[in-house]
Amino acid sequence: STTPVPAHSLALAPVSTITFEPTGRFVYFTHSSAAYVTQYELMADGHLRFIGVAPIDTPAFAAAMHPEGRAYYATNPGTNRIFLYTPDAVSGGLRPSANYGYQPVGHIAVSADGKFLYVGNPGAAAIRRYVIGPYGGISPTGATTTTLQGGSVANPRIRGDPSNLYLYALTGDRLETYAIQQATGDLDFVSSTPVGNPATFALSNAR
Repeated sequence: STTPVPAHSLALAPVSTITFEPTGRFVYFTHSSAAYVTQYELMADGHLRFIGVAPIDTPAFAAAMHPEGRAYYATNPGTNRIFLYTPDAVSGGLRPSANYGYQPVGHIAVSADGKFLYVGNPGAAAIRRYVIGPYGGISPTGATTTTLQGGSVANPRIRGDPSNLYLYALTGDRLETYAIQQATGDLDFVSSTPVGNPATFALSNAR
């Protein structure tokens, strides 16, 4: 027997991340084997309408959206760069704005208040914190590094708490919790919880 193909299924290059724009109108895909970000509009009936692609130098590894929709970030460990795109609020298209190569880069997260960008280090068990400017740009000035308790696990997967109180880092078989200092965005270790050995994790929007 055969399985029917859904009416609105899409043929995509292998997907590495899926990111929704804050209003839910647009969705963006990065790909593990294609050097671009694919952009779609989410229609009322749930299917995706293709908008276009935004270039990146080599396939992106991770991505994050600013909570106000003013910036989209993608990381590329192969070139150790963070790519900044400006989303168009009307069309949903991404305009390449800048790219940065300050430190090795891996997984990425934006604080819920939109003030700080957190970047995992693929070569060490550490997270780098950058201050986000008014147009989404970042600077190495004043950046800080937090060394994780799981010192042997490089490139942690990281997620910010929707309440902006905590940042979570998956370091192999443990989920580490860090309190976010509201004024500076710096991280204070809270706890480390054994969670088996998951590939990734997600946080609820409700507390």
